This record gives sequence, C-alpha cells and structure tokens, in this order.
Amino acid sequence: MKPAVLILIMIVTVPSLCFADNQSQAQALKAIAAKEIAIAMKSLQQDTNLDGFPDRWEYYDKKGSLIRIEDDTDKNGAVDRWSEIKDGKIVLVEKDTDGDGKPDWKTKEAEVIYAEWNK
Repeated sequence: MKPAVLILIMIVTVPSLCFADNQSQAQALKAIAAKEIAIAMKSLQQDTNLDGFPDRWEYYDKKGSLIRIEDDTDKNGAVDRWSEIKDGKIVLVEKDTDGDGKPDWKTKEAEVIYAEWNK
C-alpha cells in the first residue's frame, strides 16, 4: 500500500513543473514513480521455479539498491545461500552445505565463478 501512496503524492506534485509536451511529462512521472517504489521497497520475494513457494529473497537499502540476496537452492523451504552485494557486484557468498541453517562455506565473487564451473 505504501508504494501507491508515494506514487499518488508524486503525481500531485510533479505536474506543477514545466514540460514541453505531455509525452515528456509522462516519461518524467514514470521515472519518478519507479524510483519512489524502489526506495519504498525494502525486500522482494520471488518464486523462481514457479512451485508456489518463495525461494529467493532480495533486500534493498534506503536508496533502492540491492544489498543482499538469500536463496533456497535445494527447494526445502529454508535459505541455504546468502549473497552480499556492494556497488552492484556480489562481494561475498555463503552457503549452508550440511542443512543446519548456518553458513559453512564462504567465498568471494571470483572464487564463486571458479567453484561453479568446476562442479
């Protein structure tokens, strides 16, 4: 409900600005609304395999930047991979390989690429 309120506020205040045409005004409103939604949204759940259950959670900072991803890679309902993101890049990945809910495997981005290709 909060994103809708933010969009409404922006729509009420932005038309007072001067635009050359209605298309420019519409584009500006869409850009402002998208940014406000990203800022208002703190987390997002996804069902990546379409089985009806969330298996990916994304977390955002106050500016709307993605800062953390949690995944249920073995589809048992529990998070087993945690990724930290800084400046749009994955800087740390932790995995729970024994199913106890705690990370027991840790690596940086460059090592993740290497580990994934060597499976």
